Amino acid sequence: MILRLAAMLVFASACAFGQSADSLMVPVSTLDMFVANGQLELDSIRNTSAIQFSSIKTSHDSILAVADEQTRGINCKIDSLRKLGQPAASLSARLDSILEWKDERINTLNEKVEKIKSGVNEKINSLALPPELEEKGKALASTVDKLDVTLPDTGPLLRLTKNFRSTYPDWKPPLAIKAYRA
Repeated sequence: MILRLAAMLVFASACAFGQSADSLMVPVSTLDMFVANGQLELDSIRNTSAIQFSSIKTSHDSILAVADEQTRGINCKIDSLRKLGQPAASLSARLDSILEWKDERINTLNEKVEKIKSGVNEKINSLALPPELEEKGKALASTVDKLDVTLPDTGPLLRLTKNFRSTYPDWKPPLAIKAYRA
């Protein structure tokens, strides 16, 4: 009697809502895939931004190296001419133009870095991350916000790769970062 009543109750509830009780439940594998997809999206954003920043950092360092080498040579010539009592105005003008060239290039690179930062923040904000990944998304955004091309290799780029390597042991840095650190 009780068994018949239970069967009728299950049948009535299924008919009343138009779907079986199992159809209301989301399989665990679907939730795992949602988290995995969110993780893949975060990894993709991180890798892309790390490669872009590494390229900009390399350009920044080469611009500084060229400008420093040129200014060092010109400063030596200026010092020699001054010791001989000769005019050095033309060399001073060349020195000013090198510094102006360097500043223009560095400003352009800084604009690119800011564009990367805003792009990463937009991408992270547009993701519908599950609660398990929201903190990781915020950590990535925070790390990217601290990127600065003027910092040495121990700056946020290295933290960007180390933090995620410790959090995600299977992750390997892109070739551009490996080459940059070599």
